Amino acid sequence: MNSHGVDLAHYLVGDIAAVRALMPRFVKERPLAEGRRRMVQWTSNARRSCWRNSKAGRVGTFEATRYATGRRNRNQFEIYGSRGALTFDLERMNELEFYTLDDPAHARGFRTINATEPEHPYAAAWWPPKPHHRVRHAFVHAAADFLAAACGEAADEAISPTASKSCACSK
Repeated sequence: MNSHGVDLAHYLVGDIAAVRALMPRFVKERPLAEGRRRMVQWTSNARRSCWRNSKAGRVGTFEATRYATGRRNRNQFEIYGSRGALTFDLERMNELEFYTLDDPAHARGFRTINATEPEHPYAAAWWPPKPHHRVRHAFVHAAADFLAAACGEAADEAISPTASKSCACSK
């Protein structure tokens, strides 16, 4: 659980230098299949909380559970800095929440940025622009970025994450 969150943290805030974790296993057995009476031993951790420190001194937390009732696919990150904050939630994957102290005091608060407007870099790939992109669209974008890079047409010089970064996430 949470390997994608670790990979995302590497990309967003840098390499992880140290991790401390709490991983209780409060479900010892479960039915072999839905509606069956035969029970089997359950060895997976049902909840994980991890605290991480980056090489640059940033502190972060990860939480994952199979028992977040009401959260179907919650994969959320929050980044807080001295001048602002940014949050993202996979359940609302077309939106970013942004806060800045540069706003006048009377107008401060999180604002929603819709990432599917025609001005968004990937919007030109869809006709008409989609109001609700899903995970499948992200795979199409990733494949397009890979092919553009392989053909020497990538907008960015460096492709990230590299294979070594991917391997670092699995340690």
